[in-house]
Amino acid sequence: MWHKLLSIPNLKFQLIAFIISMFGLYYNIKKRKCGFLIWTVGNMMWVYMNIKNNIIFGAFLFIAYSVTNIIGYFSWRKDDINKP
Repeated sequence: MWHKLLSIPNLKFQLIAFIISMFGLYYNIKKRKCGFLIWTVGNMMWVYMNIKNNIIFGAFLFIAYSVTNIIGYFSWRKDDINKP
């Protein structure tokens, strides 16, 4: 079983992208602005993986996620956190 898992191409890269994405999500849930930047790094890693594997619309999706993360980073203010 493990030999099949370890034979997946770019497994380490995918694992790192997954972990970075989860940290970005965690920090967003905790209402930390840095979560947007961390999540964008993870998204860009997924863009690379999708392009490398010819998953073009998957790459477009992660580019769109990155754009919304960047917009969120610049529009998120401390006073917005306390609003219902």
